[in-house]
Amino acid sequence: MQTKEFTEKVQPHGVLPLWEFFNDIVFVEPKPAVSPKLWRYQEIRPFIIEAGDVISTEDAERRVLILENTPDHGITHTLYAGIQTVFPGEVARCHRHTQAAIRFIIEGGDAYTAVDGEKLYMERGDLIMTPSWTWHDHNNLSDKPIIWLDCLDLPMANYLGATFAEFYPEPNQPIDVEDDTSNPYSAGMRPLSDDAESPHSPIYKYPYGQSREALERMRGQGDPDP
Repeated sequence: MQTKEFTEKVQPHGVLPLWEFFNDIVFVEPKPAVSPKLWRYQEIRPFIIEAGDVISTEDAERRVLILENTPDHGITHTLYAGIQTVFPGEVARCHRHTQAAIRFIIEGGDAYTAVDGEKLYMERGDLIMTPSWTWHDHNNLSDKPIIWLDCLDLPMANYLGATFAEFYPEPNQPIDVEDDTSNPYSAGMRPLSDDAESPHSPIYKYPYGQSREALERMRGQGDPDP
């Protein structure tokens, strides 16, 4: 029996011989389907500001411009990225979802994100972590817009069929922990005695000022990597 005849015989039963398709699915070298792309912040910033006149945070779950690079609205096949803004006095209401998120602050200050009851002030250069299934809302107390980069594993969660969300009954969640030096995690460190039972790290914020100071100290300790 020829290979073609064998394939035609078994195909109606929902099986196929791997040897006919091996090179189509196992590659000697990677074959990325997504091309590199550059987004210039100063070019898209006017649209981010204009979006504030187009829709409010009350009407949009989140006011975001997606950095789109794939047909399913991803920046790669596994990651989503977007630029989010909250204007003075606005609240982006509390919700949670299975996707994990990071937020890199581009502009603003005197605004905060609350993550599972912890208030985290957002300054330029800060990195805010929002682990999977943690309540989070965004609040701008200043007179200027707060703007940041969102990055989530949304395409991956969708691919795995693991996406779902829940919406808090109020715009804001209760605050249990203030963002100050009394918080044991405020320096981005976790005490050895910590007995947190959450499945994720309890450290939600990496302040730019502390990170920059550490980098400056490292700079004087040797030559940079060429």
